[in-house]
Amino acid sequence: MHARVTKLTTSTDKIGELQSAIEGTVIPALKGLAGFAGGHFLVDRSTGDCIGITLFETEADVVGSRDTAAGIREKVTQQTGGTFTGIEEYEVIAQA
Repeated sequence: MHARVTKLTTSTDKIGELQSAIEGTVIPALKGLAGFAGGHFLVDRSTGDCIGITLFETEADVVGSRDTAAGIREKVTQQTGGTFTGIEEYEVIAQA
């Protein structure tokens, strides 16, 4: 299992728009990706800091999704005015 951790900052008054973008744009697009295994989207409502954790079956799947993920991030930026502050990929070594 592999994961992409994406960090975004938006203004606190845009969190509703961010949630709508995640539900209407991000999740449907992710579900069409090869090897997509799930995701979690976290927000600190007091700061506007957000973290998205997306899971993929293999390293090849996460690597193969990079271009699509970049396009998704561009759409989210347009919809929310947020700024992406980090994108990292990891191997998942344990899961509860």
